[in-house]
Amino acid sequence: MDFDFFGPSPLKKEKLCEALPFIADGTVIQDEINTLTTLVSSVKFSFFGVGIKSVSPPDLTDDGIALVASPLDLMAFKLKVILQRAETKDYYDIAALIDHGISIKEGIKGAQAMFGKTFQPMESLEALTYFEDGDLATLDLDTKTRLKASVENFS
Repeated sequence: MDFDFFGPSPLKKEKLCEALPFIADGTVIQDEINTLTTLVSSVKFSFFGVGIKSVSPPDLTDDGIALVASPLDLMAFKLKVILQRAETKDYYDIAALIDHGISIKEGIKGAQAMFGKTFQPMESLEALTYFEDGDLATLDLDTKTRLKASVENFS
């Protein structure tokens, strides 16, 4: 299991570890400028200080404690990340977002707004229908079929 946290400003690791002491006690997997990833009891926590803009305001959790990325922002991120890695979890996330009403077309537009010219829409669409990389061969047939259909309905 992993949790990714993105912020709009540079990551302040010292403040992060003060606010969340369990992070400091974890095993550091990645420590770079604006990036910190730790493993705590088999759960991976990644924190990124990035200057990526949102395309939709964040949602407040039901308990009113945290702001989380909007489904549209999640779709846009996922459509970008599948160009960098081929992991079933991302494809299942995209399928779930489609099931909850976020179209591939909306996600593509969102990714273009977030990432500008560094996002290649056609490559992302192709990646959604090619299941030979990474662990994608293990995706269930229903998910593959739904993803292919969503790409076919893109135009």
